[in-house]
Amino acid sequence: VRGLRARGGATVDIDWSAGRSTKIVVHASRTQDLTVRGDAVPGGELSYRAVAGSSRVFTANQQGD
Repeated sequence: VRGLRARGGATVDIDWSAGRSTKIVVHASRTQDLTVRGDAVPGGELSYRAVAGSSRVFTANQQGD
């Protein structure tokens, strides 16, 4: 799935396998605090400060950030 709009104007791309997210990419349209939840996120949930124009990648095999 590509181009989903999230709260706050971020854009999200998600890769799926067997009903679970395997990769999540968050594209920030403005500088703000974001919370990402999903199987590909370490611990299932992560809040961070996103910077306008940046992207952050989460993958299911990631051991932390």
